[in-house]
Amino acid sequence: MPCKRFCLQCVRPFGKQLHLSVRFYRCSPVGLLQKVKFGDLNADGKLDILVPPNDSYQDIQYVELPVWAPHNCPYCDGSEPITDSYSIHCRYCGIDLKLYYEQNPYNASCRECGLQLQTCYNDPNYPGQSLCCPPTHGSVILAEIEMGYVDNGNQWSCYINTGKGFTATTQNIVNVEYDDKITVMDMNRDGLSDLIQIRGTQAKLYLNSKGTIQSSTPVSPPINVPSGTSGFMPSNVVNYYNSSYLVCIKDAEIYTITYTKDESKANLLTLTTDSYGSLHQNNYSNMAEGGNYIPTTTSRSYPYASSIFPLNLLSSAYVTLPNYGNYIKHQYYTYYGGAVIHQQGLGFCGFEKVRTFDYMLNMESVETKDPPQMFGVTISLSSPLKESFITT
Repeated sequence: MPCKRFCLQCVRPFGKQLHLSVRFYRCSPVGLLQKVKFGDLNADGKLDILVPPNDSYQDIQYVELPVWAPHNCPYCDGSEPITDSYSIHCRYCGIDLKLYYEQNPYNASCRECGLQLQTCYNDPNYPGQSLCCPPTHGSVILAEIEMGYVDNGNQWSCYINTGKGFTATTQNIVNVEYDDKITVMDMNRDGLSDLIQIRGTQAKLYLNSKGTIQSSTPVSPPINVPSGTSGFMPSNVVNYYNSSYLVCIKDAEIYTITYTKDESKANLLTLTTDSYGSLHQNNYSNMAEGGNYIPTTTSRSYPYASSIFPLNLLSSAYVTLPNYGNYIKHQYYTYYGGAVIHQQGLGFCGFEKVRTFDYMLNMESVETKDPPQMFGVTISLSSPLKESFITT
């Protein structure tokens, strides 16, 4: 993959200069750059590049045709067997159609008006044409014909970001046409960018599996999109904390497309059996959707900040006896006091407090965490039975 570099110089105070090295990657052909898409194909946090194949299209041309040229071959039924004024053989089966109509004049009709053709060799503009439609259309007409569908394939060029450059690969996904609207975003919340294609009033979803966007759609039939809408864009306007919606506007109304399957919960531990045969069941809720998370009003100083994001939190835990189904443990968890993040790369620091309500004992306990600077170390446990303090 050819690349070019150039160096920019930015003047700093006190006469110092900053040299910025920029690397360009040429994606060929250049005209496709308008349709280049960006996403995270392998969920590594780096921005990857997708370049679609050339547009596929229905090839429609205006050409001069013999007036006898049929719409379909009388032998093989091929569409538009004659494609110019000098052709006499069917482009599919090779039969001499001019000879056929000369020998069967009652089957020869004007392509333009449908009248039966006559034999005439006196057209000086098109010598050799033996059939004509006098006096209206002569022996040659200008006609619009469909040459067929030009399929330029479904191979996309993918440039995977390594942090030091890009590795070029290809993926067979779906062919594209001129008016297609393509969006790349994570629709099923598994961290991998998926591809959405809107053609006319139909939308199709192509999911990403282990870094490869699949060529088949899991949604059948395609989703119908209201005609006359604006272009769809990724947005979190409906679900404030999850950008897994496509949104468009029509007549002051917002339309959304979303995928109901949430892969972020697919690998969570939900049910286990211990060595005694007891069943342990865990339920989870999304922090961004409320329920068992209470945001904080505490203001924090940089680099720490309170945040809300789509984190799956343990909401309840059950333990039941084998063969009986009776609960021996039933607890519900609430997280509050703020979810704290570090804005300089240390990530999620934890919650300030976690409340546990035990339905079997009808008792509440609270676990208090240290300030975020200490990375959420537990400093106290409080319940009606006792209160413990932990020195850090």
